Amino acid sequence: MLDHEQARGLVHRSSRRGFSPAARTARYKAACKRVLSRFASGVRRRLPLWCSGKSGEDGDECKNGELRRVEFNNADANATFVDNFVATSKYEVWNFLPLFLLEQLTRPANAYFLIIGVLQCIDLFTLVRGFGRYGTLITLSIMISISGVREIIDDVHRHRQDRRVNNASTHVVGEGERKWGEVRVGDLIKVCNKEHLPADIVLLATSSTDGIVFVETKNLDGETNLKRKMCSSALQEICCSEKAMLALCGRATCDPPNDQIYKFSGSVTVESSEPQQQESDGSKLVAVAADNVLVRGSSIQNTDFVYGLVVYAGLDTKL
Repeated sequence: MLDHEQARGLVHRSSRRGFSPAARTARYKAACKRVLSRFASGVRRRLPLWCSGKSGEDGDECKNGELRRVEFNNADANATFVDNFVATSKYEVWNFLPLFLLEQLTRPANAYFLIIGVLQCIDLFTLVRGFGRYGTLITLSIMISISGVREIIDDVHRHRQDRRVNNASTHVVGEGERKWGEVRVGDLIKVCNKEHLPADIVLLATSSTDGIVFVETKNLDGETNLKRKMCSSALQEICCSEKAMLALCGRATCDPPNDQIYKFSGSVTVESSEPQQQESDGSKLVAVAADNVLVRGSSIQNTDFVYGLVVYAGLDTKL
């Protein structure tokens, strides 16, 4: 792989061979481009291994984690999933200045005027004497300061919105009220009429005997018409009460996190004495599709309550 010194060496060799300055510059840019492309390709190859904490031939084992498995009433098994805390803000107090200046000075226009302003402060390059030589830097500082004030105002609003969302409460079966930011994958939650979903859930039971649920998704797709969702009759029969839900043993298996609101594929496996849809170990397997899933941000309408199992939380949700 060519490094920076090797690329510079190509320029030195080309000068000895009689190349023009323009040709030497073009060869140097081409050499640097090859170095960056090889480095980028190496990063792309190694990135899945770094994310999984593995290296070498063990990287192929990453493919085994494609499906998500959420255990019922087993917090330890679900502890590896992300929590439901969501932060949309860009800055904190301690990192605002370096991040903001980095963002501003990496913009071509600001970088250009910064270089011009610095050169004007040097006697060798400036034609302006006195205080006027600092005019470009002062103007750039004023413009960046105005942008900084605007960023601070916007980020304060984002922080307030994050606190409002993360501090909203929902009902967790067996524990009572809990803040949205403290909801975890694997929790069994109850959402009542006109309440919003704190996370993506698989429907387990509803207040209606036919299992039909109406949801409003205007926060997701802007549509105000109600959408019809359905709870599996097999799951509604098993999850007939909160006590029965807390006694459940099994798991939900589904796709890895993605942003496709109308796509979901998975299954729910629970212990059951029913002979129908049983696996070899005596458990009951129920298929789950997009119609059986409620997405974070949607609200329950014309339904007294629903119960569901949290399968995606926080940054893993489809919202």
